[in-house]
Amino acid sequence: MSDPGNFGTVIGQGSLLEGTLLIDHGIRVDGTFRGRVTTPTALLVNDGGEVESDLVEVGTAEIHGTVVGTIRAQHWVRIGATARLNGSIETPRLIVEEGAMIVNR
Repeated sequence: MSDPGNFGTVIGQGSLLEGTLLIDHGIRVDGTFRGRVTTPTALLVNDGGEVESDLVEVGTAEIHGTVVGTIRAQHWVRIGATARLNGSIETPRLIVEEGAMIVNR
């Protein structure tokens, strides 16, 4: 799992944020984000977190919640057992835990 201390932006449980995030530090999503995400570092979507985006461009992504859209990661993507992905993944390294659900839209 990602280090919880490396996330400069946190979208808290029960929160809804819509827009574009173009930032140079990690993003942790416990609530809901709708829009475009771009960061050269990490995205963590915790169980219960939701991201709806045409394109998520990150260094790494760790998904335990729900993502709708395309994830493009420079280094790796980890899809956890509780994850639900409705979209596609572009990455050189993909880790999928048993129980994860991936649907290519």
